[in-house]
Amino acid sequence: MERLKIGSVALLMLLVGCGGGGQTEDAGRDMRVDMKTDMKADMAPDLPPDVPGDLSPTDVPNGTDVPGPSCTDRTLNGTETGVDCGGSCPGCPVGTNCGINADCQSGMCVGGKCTGLSCTDGIKNATETDIDCGGGCPPCYQGKSCLSYTDCVSYVCSAGTCSTPTCTDMVKNQGETDADCGGSACGKCADGKTCAANTDCSGGRCDVGRCTSCRDLIKNGDEVDVDCGGTLCAKCSDGKVCRADTDCLNNRCGNGVCISCVDRMQNGGEADVDCGGATTCAKCGDGKKCGAATDCTSGRCVGGMCSSCTDAKMNSDESDIDCGGTMSLCSACANGKRCGMTNDCVSKICSANICVAANCTDTVLNGGESDVDCGGTDCKKCTLNQICRTGADCDTGVCTGLRCAAASCTDGVRNQGESDVDCGGSTTCPRCADFKNCTAITDCATNMCTNNYCGSMGCMGFGAGASSGGYVGCQRTMPVANLPCEDIRTTGTKTTVSSDSYLSGVVLPFSFPFFGTARTTVLLSSSGAISFNTTDPYLTNQCLPYSNSIPMIAAYWEHMHTSGLSGFTNLGVYTQTIGTAPNRRFVIQWYMWLYSGGSTPVDVRVVLKEGKGDIDMCFVNTTTGSTSYDLGLSSTTGIQSGTGLAVQYGCNMANVASGLYLTYTAP
Repeated sequence: MERLKIGSVALLMLLVGCGGGGQTEDAGRDMRVDMKTDMKADMAPDLPPDVPGDLSPTDVPNGTDVPGPSCTDRTLNGTETGVDCGGSCPGCPVGTNCGINADCQSGMCVGGKCTGLSCTDGIKNATETDIDCGGGCPPCYQGKSCLSYTDCVSYVCSAGTCSTPTCTDMVKNQGETDADCGGSACGKCADGKTCAANTDCSGGRCDVGRCTSCRDLIKNGDEVDVDCGGTLCAKCSDGKVCRADTDCLNNRCGNGVCISCVDRMQNGGEADVDCGGATTCAKCGDGKKCGAATDCTSGRCVGGMCSSCTDAKMNSDESDIDCGGTMSLCSACANGKRCGMTNDCVSKICSANICVAANCTDTVLNGGESDVDCGGTDCKKCTLNQICRTGADCDTGVCTGLRCAAASCTDGVRNQGESDVDCGGSTTCPRCADFKNCTAITDCATNMCTNNYCGSMGCMGFGAGASSGGYVGCQRTMPVANLPCEDIRTTGTKTTVSSDSYLSGVVLPFSFPFFGTARTTVLLSSSGAISFNTTDPYLTNQCLPYSNSIPMIAAYWEHMHTSGLSGFTNLGVYTQTIGTAPNRRFVIQWYMWLYSGGSTPVDVRVVLKEGKGDIDMCFVNTTTGSTSYDLGLSSTTGIQSGTGLAVQYGCNMANVASGLYLTYTAP
C-alpha cells in the first residue's frame, strides 16, 4: 500500500509539473493538502462498506487523487483476502475469506474462512497458554504450559508449567480449606487458619470459619475459661470459671467456680470434708461423718459416723472387736470371742456368750460338715438320705441329688465289700473280670486271683522303696481292647499342644495329690509328659529322677509332633473328665507322630484318679515302624516328685509294648 501511495504522489507531481510551467503557490498548496488528506484517510479507522457517512469530504475525488489499493477503499484488492482486511491489512472478522490464521482477527482460519475463538479446536490459539486451555479457556491440567496460577487446575504454575498439587505448594487447592491444610488431602490446620468443619483443625475446633484450639491461651469457642470447659476442651481445674459440673475436673461447679475434693472444705454435697456424699470424692474413712453406707470406705454408716471391721474397735453392733453382729458386714468371730448368737461365731456355737470350737457331737451344722455332725473331712460319714456334697460325705460313697444314696452294683463306686468297682466281694454283684482287683478266687469270673488281680497273669510290682515317696508301681500286659483307659479323640477336648515342646496349661477338674502336694493345674507337653509346675520338660528325655526339679509324669517322654504324618488328620493331645465326684477320672491322650521315624501314630493314655493320687497308664500303640525308636527305645516312662523321689518303669529300653498297663498307687 505504501508503494501505491508513493506512486500516486509521484504521478501527481508529474501532472502538476505539466500544468504549463507557471504553477502558482496555490497549486503547490493544493498538492500538499491532497497528500495530507490521503495520508489521513489511510490512517483513519476502516468503516464497514455501505455504512452511511462512509464517504468523507477527504475521500471525494478532487481531480488530483490517483486511485490505488488501500485498506479503506471498500474494494478487495492488493493482498487483501477480504474487503479491506487480510493480507497486509488488519485481520478479517469471522466469516471472511482467509488464507492463513494471520488473516483473521481471531487468529483462526479454518477451511478458507475466519472462525471464532474455540476451546475445543485442538489448536493453541487466541489467549490460550496451551492447546484448548488456559487464558480464556478452562484451566490446564498438570504438565501443560501456563502464565499464571489461574491457568492451572491445580492453581500451581511453576516455571511456566502446571504442577501437581501438594500439601507443601503454599497454594489453596485440592479441596484444602486453607493453603496446604484442611480437607481430606492434607493435614489439619493450625489455629487461625480457614476451616469448614472441626475435622479441619488440629485443635478439633472450627469457630466461624477459623480454627481455634484448647491450647491457644485464649478464651474462645465455647470455652468457659481459657482453654478449658465447654464441649471440646479438657475440664477446668479448681478455681477456674465454670457453668456446670461437667466443666470441672472434679465435676463440681460451685457459684460459678470449680471446686474439688482437696480444698479442705465440706462443700459441694460432701458428707464430710472432701469425702462422701453425691460427689466424685473418695469415700470417708472411719470416724468421718456419713449419711449413708455408700459414704464410707467400710460400707458401714452407724449413727451418722463411718465405722469398719478393721478399726480395732468394738463399734456398730459388733459382738466383739471387728467381728460378729447382725447389722454390720464383719465376719463371724473366732473361738474365744464374745458372741450374742450362734451366727456371731465361725463355729456356729455360742456358749455363755463365748464362741467355742465346733465338734462332731455338738448337734450343730458347722465346720466342714455337710449335715449335722457328719460329712466333710473331720466327722463321720453321713448315712442314707442325709445331706451330702460329694460321695466322700456318705458311708456308701454315693451322693445323688445332694443326698446320700444306697450302694448298688451299678453306682460306679467300690463299696459294700466289693473287691473292685461294682464286682466281687461278698456281694450279689457280678464277679470281676481279668485284671480287676481281687482278694480271693471267688471274686473273679475265671476263679483265678493272681497277685490280687483276677486272671492268671496278675501284676508285677516295680519302683517300691525309700525313693518312691510311698508310690507303688504295678505292671501287667493285656489285650489292647481290655485296657481301662478310654479313647477320647471323638469325645474329649483337643488342646492347643502342637509340636516341638509346645505346652498347654490345663485346670484340673479336682484337686489331685501328687507326692503329697495338692495340684490343681497341669502343663501338658507335646513330648508325652505332664508337668505340675511351669517348667517345660523339653524334647530330650532323661532318666528319673531328673535333677531339674520338675514334678512330672513321664508317660512316653519322647520328641513327638502333631503334624507331618501323611494320612492322619486327628493327631493331637486330648483331655476329658469322666465320672462324678468323688470318683472322677481325668484322661489325657497323646495321639502323635514319633519324630524322626515311623508311619503310625503313638497312642498313649494317662488317667489321674480323684482321691488319694492314683495314676493309670495305658499304652495302646508304641510300634510306629521305626525300629530305632519303637517300644520305648528312646523314651522315659515313670513319675517323679521334683525333689529327688521317683518311680521309673523304663528309660531308653524296649520294654513299653502295646497292651502294657501300668498303675501307680499312692500311699
